Amino acid sequence: MRKISAALFALVAVVVAVFGLTGTASAEAPLTVDRTVVRAGEELRVSGDAGPETFNWVGSPAFARQADDPYPGDGGSAAVTVDQNGHYQGVARIANVQPGEYTVTARIGGGNAGSVTITVVR
Repeated sequence: MRKISAALFALVAVVVAVFGLTGTASAEAPLTVDRTVVRAGEELRVSGDAGPETFNWVGSPAFARQADDPYPGDGGSAAVTVDQNGHYQGVARIANVQPGEYTVTARIGGGNAGSVTITVVR
């Protein structure tokens, strides 16, 4: 029993050490928004970290469509800028959509990198 406890303790210590050393306080998630409750016509700030991957878009059915919008469905994408390190930030205008929950998705590289649910209210 003592060997199992010691082995379990060692395993937990390794996991804590690995995750503690690899995570940094300045690392940003693939997608963050400045708030999760919005109204039609308001702006929502988006940001995140694409890392070495190619940033494609941040889009949602709740976003107003822009000219030459890359978002592939009903809705639109945020107007963003990306720096040389892959950090992006931008703004999306909330369209005149029905109140409810909407998914905001970041497309980075070949796949969806993260999503956040926002709630549109009257």
